[in-house]
Amino acid sequence: MHTVERWFGPQFASLHPMLQKLHREGGSLRGVVGVQYGKGLGGWLGRRLAARLGVPKGVQSLDFEVSIRSDDQALYWDRCLNLETAVDRAVPTAMAHGC
Repeated sequence: MHTVERWFGPQFASLHPMLQKLHREGGSLRGVVGVQYGKGLGGWLGRRLAARLGVPKGVQSLDFEVSIRSDDQALYWDRCLNLETAVDRAVPTAMAHGC
């Protein structure tokens, strides 16, 4: 069983097969994404999260690329929004199934 499967626990099976493969084997996704925000508290939270992720204010779409890989310790997301790159490292503190 792959490390990512252990982290996700039984919920891993509910991911689309292409996402399962991406997380098991690593790989990249690339394209243009649309940006929309809701109203009220949800919109406020969405704008704050977008700013933390590096989404420029006022854009309606942007180029996006993410490369995903993992090792025994962490899951790595190398993401690029409009040519600005950031690397995220996720380290689980507990397994999804409670182990």
